[in-house]
Amino acid sequence: MRTNLLLIVITAILFTHPVYSQLDDVFGKVKKEIEKYIDTTSAPKKEKKTKKKADTTSVAVKKNFSTSVMKFTREKEPDLTKSEPRYNENFNFKELITACIKLNAPFGEYPVYDSPEQTAPTVQQYPTGDYYLKFYINFSEADYKPAGVLMGNEISGYTSALTLYETEITGDAEAFEKQVNDLPGGKHVIKVEMWKGSPGGQSGKEPVAAGEFTLYKPVLKIFSQIPAGMNNSRLEQDAIDAINRYAAAEGWKERYYKAVINSYDWYISRNEWTSIIKGRSLEVILLGKWPDGSCRYAEFSVWQSYDGSRYSDVMQYNGIGSMYDAECE
Repeated sequence: MRTNLLLIVITAILFTHPVYSQLDDVFGKVKKEIEKYIDTTSAPKKEKKTKKKADTTSVAVKKNFSTSVMKFTREKEPDLTKSEPRYNENFNFKELITACIKLNAPFGEYPVYDSPEQTAPTVQQYPTGDYYLKFYINFSEADYKPAGVLMGNEISGYTSALTLYETEITGDAEAFEKQVNDLPGGKHVIKVEMWKGSPGGQSGKEPVAAGEFTLYKPVLKIFSQIPAGMNNSRLEQDAIDAINRYAAAEGWKERYYKAVINSYDWYISRNEWTSIIKGRSLEVILLGKWPDGSCRYAEFSVWQSYDGSRYSDVMQYNGIGSMYDAECE
């Protein structure tokens, strides 16, 4: 269709202008019409696209100050920058418990505020900082919130390992250990939160790290519920003295302070060949206390030798039986 229109245009031009005098003008106009035709029928040129580089100069890196997961191990303050310890969720009473923390940002950069209502930190952040712990035992907050300063490289970095409980009292969590010692027997869920700042002062708005574990404590027996075979305060004290002398000589850590005689009478021991009396013994149960504040009671046998006419006034250790965790009385 376009070709037919072009021929009509050329013919009209030839017939409307003198052939000889205006030949050059005719060919010039024909050329222009052909060029216009070519321009309208040819494919349009594609513009070259250039990739725009992302503008990163104005993008601010936002720190992740959300609460990190606190995990627990039986290892004593492992170096978390070198290896992962074996973590546990369940612990028995008197086991070593260490809290392990891997933070989302360096501890010193976590913000603190004068009050929870503030939206911006009010003090300059330092590479080091104070921390305090909150303990929740069976989902109720413990009264004591120990405060202290983490020393060394941990405070300025991302990791920290803090001993929460061990057989020897530590300065970091002494009050927590005492509360654990006072717990009754059974299963207890303990949650630990680590906060930046100090209780009642400048502090974070949420914990730096938090975690929980289950503590199994043996059900304690009650010494005062043991029935007595006989009641004799002098013999009870003699038994306590005899066992404590033996305990001191053997280097035992505990000392006994209460006794109950569960024998109904003395047991007389004789020579198997001559039937001559050698001595007599009593079965007693003694309640003792250990240096860590825990108590147990144990079954003992005490002895008085016989010289042919009378029994000795000095009672002696004669043997030990079973031992049980008990409440201190």
